[in-house]
Amino acid sequence: MATQMGSDRWWVFVEGRVHGPFTRAQMLTFTEEGRIAADTNVRAHTDTQWRIAGDVAWLAGALLTHAQPNPKPANDREGQAHPAKPIHHLLVWAEIRSGVNISIADGVAALGPYAEITPGFWAIQCQGTVEEARKMLLPRLGVGDRMLVIDASHDRIGWINLGPVLEAKLKALWRDPNLPPPANDVRSGR
Repeated sequence: MATQMGSDRWWVFVEGRVHGPFTRAQMLTFTEEGRIAADTNVRAHTDTQWRIAGDVAWLAGALLTHAQPNPKPANDREGQAHPAKPIHHLLVWAEIRSGVNISIADGVAALGPYAEITPGFWAIQCQGTVEEARKMLLPRLGVGDRMLVIDASHDRIGWINLGPVLEAKLKALWRDPNLPPPANDVRSGR
């Protein structure tokens, strides 16, 4: 693809964060150091979506040449250690209404080990938070598509385009149970 070959501004998505921009030379150095693996999400400034490094021809060649068993992630702070992030158990539901042919399933797979419960509904184990997963999957949605992300292990929730009524119900469900219900809460009998 011309945009991949000609771009000299690249970003890397690792550990739930976007790092960059980096030059092609820096990206090649990261592959040599084992900081970019074939399944690392990368994006040129001209791209509209993330792709895995193994799908970018010039990076794939460098990865084959410099393959290492335990890659270290590329980041903006050279040599700085990252504390281990907690594991999150996410549930992701997506309804694709737009007909946009951008695979949400590929985005889910990039988050970590997953099981597709039914078409459009996944259970995922990852180190990213609800907010990070939502941000990563958002570019894969078209106009009118809907998505819900739930962190089953940390009691968090995020969504896209569910509509005001459903969003209000979700907010009420995820509020602190020790707080009194809002005045318009159906369960309060008002």
